Amino acid sequence: MVPSSRASAGSSASSAWRLSWSRRPSPSRMAWREKGKAMKAVVHSARLFGWIAEGKLKVHIGGVYPPADAARAHADMASRATTGKLLLVP
Repeated sequence: MVPSSRASAGSSASSAWRLSWSRRPSPSRMAWREKGKAMKAVVHSARLFGWIAEGKLKVHIGGVYPPADAARAHADMASRATTGKLLLVP
């Protein structure tokens, strides 16, 4: 005897719901996941700044502007008149 499609659909939907619900991360798991992402960012930043300190990585500063000239810095960046990083230094 072949099970009816209604019975099999109901049971598979029920089991699918249980599987999807069991795979949802708990709030504490999500917090640990976010903490892990933050720790990776700290490690990568430390590595990046270490390379800068060792001279393995050079940062090109394209311009230094006072905060009063922020609009000019933005215009220079938009017009592609500069290369590298633009700094606003008080």
